[in-house]
Amino acid sequence: MNDSPALPTRRSRRPLIIALILFLTIGLAAGGTLWWWQNRKIEPVLLSQTEKVELEERMYEKGKKSFILTEREINGLIHSNTKLGEDLKIELATDAIHLRIKTTLDPEVPILGGKTVKARARLIASNEEGLVIDDLTVYGISLPNAWIGNLKGISLFSALEEQLPAGVKSIEVRNGEMHVELEE
Repeated sequence: MNDSPALPTRRSRRPLIIALILFLTIGLAAGGTLWWWQNRKIEPVLLSQTEKVELEERMYEKGKKSFILTEREINGLIHSNTKLGEDLKIELATDAIHLRIKTTLDPEVPILGGKTVKARARLIASNEEGLVIDDLTVYGISLPNAWIGNLKGISLFSALEEQLPAGVKSIEVRNGEMHVELEE
Protein backbone atom coordinates (compact mmCIF):
# COMPACT_ATOMS: atom_id res chain seq x y z
CA MET A 1 0.00 0.00 0.00
CA ASN A 2 1.07 3.38 -0.86
CA ASP A 3 0.69 5.91 1.94
CA SER A 4 1.69 9.03 0.09
CA PRO A 5 0.58 12.29 1.65
CA ALA A 6 -2.51 13.83 0.09
CA LEU A 7 -1.78 16.84 -2.00
CA PRO A 8 -3.49 20.03 -0.81
CA THR A 9 -6.52 20.84 -2.93
CA ARG A 10 -6.37 24.16 -4.62
CA ARG A 11 -9.58 26.13 -4.56
CA SER A 12 -10.48 27.46 -7.91
CA ARG A 13 -11.16 31.17 -8.15
CA ARG A 14 -12.72 30.83 -11.56
CA PRO A 15 -16.39 30.98 -10.33
CA LEU A 16 -15.61 34.10 -8.31
CA ILE A 17 -13.93 35.82 -11.26
CA ILE A 18 -16.79 34.89 -13.60
CA ALA A 19 -19.36 36.19 -11.10
CA LEU A 20 -17.41 39.44 -10.70
CA ILE A 21 -17.15 39.97 -14.47
CA LEU A 22 -20.85 39.21 -14.87
CA PHE A 23 -21.76 41.63 -12.04
CA LEU A 24 -19.61 44.41 -13.54
CA THR A 25 -21.07 43.86 -17.01
CA ILE A 26 -24.66 44.02 -15.75
CA GLY A 27 -23.82 47.07 -13.60
CA LEU A 28 -22.24 48.94 -16.51
CA ALA A 29 -25.14 48.08 -18.82
CA ALA A 30 -27.70 49.23 -16.23
CA GLY A 31 -25.75 52.42 -15.50
CA GLY A 32 -25.38 53.20 -19.21
CA THR A 33 -29.08 52.64 -19.81
CA LEU A 34 -30.00 54.86 -16.86
CA TRP A 35 -27.61 57.58 -18.05
CA TRP A 36 -29.07 57.42 -21.57
CA TRP A 37 -32.63 57.52 -20.23
CA GLN A 38 -31.89 60.60 -18.08
CA ASN A 39 -30.12 62.44 -20.91
CA ARG A 40 -32.34 61.59 -23.86
CA LYS A 41 -33.19 64.51 -26.11
CA ILE A 42 -36.53 66.28 -25.78
CA GLU A 43 -38.07 66.10 -29.24
CA PRO A 44 -40.70 68.70 -30.13
CA VAL A 45 -44.07 67.29 -31.18
CA LEU A 46 -45.35 68.59 -34.50
CA LEU A 47 -49.08 68.12 -35.04
CA SER A 48 -50.23 67.64 -38.62
CA GLN A 49 -52.75 70.07 -40.07
CA THR A 50 -55.47 67.40 -39.76
CA GLU A 51 -54.63 66.82 -36.09
CA LYS A 52 -54.75 70.58 -35.41
CA VAL A 53 -58.17 70.93 -37.05
CA GLU A 54 -59.60 67.92 -35.18
CA LEU A 55 -58.23 69.23 -31.88
CA GLU A 56 -59.67 72.72 -32.42
CA GLU A 57 -63.07 71.21 -33.26
CA ARG A 58 -63.04 69.06 -30.11
CA MET A 59 -61.94 71.84 -27.79
CA TYR A 60 -64.32 74.51 -29.07
CA GLU A 61 -67.36 72.44 -29.97
CA LYS A 62 -70.47 74.42 -28.98
CA GLY A 63 -72.53 72.97 -26.17
CA LYS A 64 -69.90 70.41 -25.22
CA LYS A 65 -68.82 70.61 -21.58
CA SER A 66 -65.82 68.29 -21.68
CA PHE A 67 -62.96 67.24 -23.90
CA ILE A 68 -59.95 64.94 -23.84
CA LEU A 69 -56.35 65.88 -24.63
CA THR A 70 -53.70 63.26 -25.28
CA GLU A 71 -50.05 63.56 -24.29
CA ARG A 72 -49.14 64.11 -27.94
CA GLU A 73 -51.72 66.86 -28.38
CA ILE A 74 -50.60 68.71 -25.23
CA ASN A 75 -46.94 68.59 -26.29
CA GLY A 76 -47.92 69.66 -29.81
CA LEU A 77 -49.87 72.64 -28.44
CA ILE A 78 -46.90 73.63 -26.28
CA HIS A 79 -44.58 73.49 -29.30
CA SER A 80 -46.89 75.39 -31.64
CA ASN A 81 -47.92 78.11 -29.15
CA THR A 82 -44.67 78.71 -27.23
CA LYS A 83 -40.92 78.41 -27.68
CA LEU A 84 -40.76 75.53 -25.17
CA GLY A 85 -41.18 72.59 -27.57
CA GLU A 86 -37.52 71.56 -27.38
CA ASP A 87 -37.15 72.32 -23.67
CA LEU A 88 -40.30 70.85 -22.10
CA LYS A 89 -41.98 67.47 -22.41
CA ILE A 90 -45.14 66.45 -20.59
CA GLU A 91 -45.93 62.81 -19.79
CA LEU A 92 -49.30 61.87 -18.33
CA ALA A 93 -49.61 59.10 -15.73
CA THR A 94 -52.57 58.14 -13.55
CA ASP A 95 -53.36 61.18 -11.38
CA ALA A 96 -49.93 62.67 -12.12
CA ILE A 97 -48.17 64.83 -14.67
CA HIS A 98 -44.44 64.31 -15.24
CA LEU A 99 -42.42 67.16 -16.72
CA ARG A 100 -38.99 66.89 -18.31
CA ILE A 101 -37.35 70.30 -18.47
CA LYS A 102 -34.12 71.56 -20.04
CA THR A 103 -32.94 75.09 -19.23
CA THR A 104 -29.77 77.16 -19.31
CA LEU A 105 -28.97 78.83 -16.02
CA ASP A 106 -28.14 82.52 -15.74
CA PRO A 107 -24.36 83.03 -16.03
CA GLU A 108 -24.34 84.82 -12.65
CA VAL A 109 -25.57 81.73 -10.77
CA PRO A 110 -22.72 80.37 -8.58
CA ILE A 111 -20.98 77.16 -9.71
CA LEU A 112 -23.47 76.14 -12.45
CA GLY A 113 -23.83 79.56 -14.10
CA GLY A 114 -24.31 79.34 -17.87
CA LYS A 115 -24.67 75.53 -17.81
CA THR A 116 -27.59 73.62 -19.30
CA VAL A 117 -29.52 71.74 -16.63
CA LYS A 118 -32.01 68.93 -17.10
CA ALA A 119 -34.65 68.46 -14.46
CA ARG A 120 -37.76 66.38 -13.85
CA ALA A 121 -40.84 67.38 -11.92
CA ARG A 122 -43.86 65.38 -10.78
CA LEU A 123 -47.20 67.09 -10.26
CA ILE A 124 -50.12 65.35 -8.58
CA ALA A 125 -53.43 66.17 -10.29
CA SER A 126 -56.61 66.08 -8.22
CA ASN A 127 -59.87 68.01 -8.21
CA GLU A 128 -59.56 68.73 -4.48
CA GLU A 129 -56.02 70.11 -4.56
CA GLY A 130 -55.56 71.07 -8.22
CA LEU A 131 -51.96 70.57 -9.39
CA VAL A 132 -49.55 69.96 -6.52
CA ILE A 133 -45.76 69.79 -6.80
CA ASP A 134 -44.73 66.36 -5.55
CA ASP A 135 -41.06 66.25 -6.52
CA LEU A 136 -38.35 68.18 -8.36
CA THR A 137 -35.22 66.31 -9.44
CA VAL A 138 -32.06 67.89 -10.86
CA TYR A 139 -29.21 65.70 -12.11
CA GLY A 140 -31.04 62.70 -10.64
CA ILE A 141 -31.14 64.18 -7.14
CA SER A 142 -34.47 65.01 -5.54
CA LEU A 143 -34.20 68.54 -4.22
CA PRO A 144 -35.15 69.17 -0.59
CA ASN A 145 -38.33 71.18 -0.09
CA ALA A 146 -36.44 74.08 1.53
CA TRP A 147 -34.30 74.50 -1.59
CA ILE A 148 -37.33 75.16 -3.78
CA GLY A 149 -39.07 77.60 -1.47
CA ASN A 150 -41.18 74.98 0.34
CA LEU A 151 -43.32 74.47 -2.78
CA LYS A 152 -43.72 70.70 -2.40
CA GLY A 153 -47.27 69.84 -1.41
CA ILE A 154 -48.61 73.28 -2.40
CA SER A 155 -51.23 73.71 -5.13
CA LEU A 156 -49.97 75.69 -8.11
CA PHE A 157 -53.34 77.46 -8.26
CA SER A 158 -53.35 78.43 -4.57
CA ALA A 159 -51.95 81.85 -5.49
CA LEU A 160 -55.14 82.35 -7.50
CA GLU A 161 -57.14 81.34 -4.42
CA GLU A 162 -58.75 78.60 -6.50
CA GLN A 163 -57.97 74.93 -6.97
CA LEU A 164 -58.57 74.91 -10.75
CA PRO A 165 -58.36 77.65 -13.40
CA ALA A 166 -61.50 79.72 -13.97
CA GLY A 167 -64.04 77.94 -16.15
CA VAL A 168 -62.68 74.45 -15.40
CA LYS A 169 -64.87 72.20 -13.26
CA SER A 170 -62.53 69.20 -13.08
CA ILE A 171 -59.34 67.74 -14.51
CA GLU A 172 -58.61 64.03 -14.47
CA VAL A 173 -55.35 62.50 -15.70
CA ARG A 174 -55.18 58.82 -16.63
CA ASN A 175 -53.72 56.49 -19.25
CA GLY A 176 -51.88 59.19 -21.21
CA GLU A 177 -54.96 61.42 -21.44
CA MET A 178 -56.21 64.54 -19.67
CA HIS A 179 -59.98 64.70 -19.26
CA VAL A 180 -61.16 68.30 -18.82
CA GLU A 181 -64.71 69.15 -17.75
CA LEU A 182 -65.81 72.75 -18.13
CA GLU A 183 -68.18 74.68 -15.89
CA GLU A 184 -71.57 75.59 -17.26
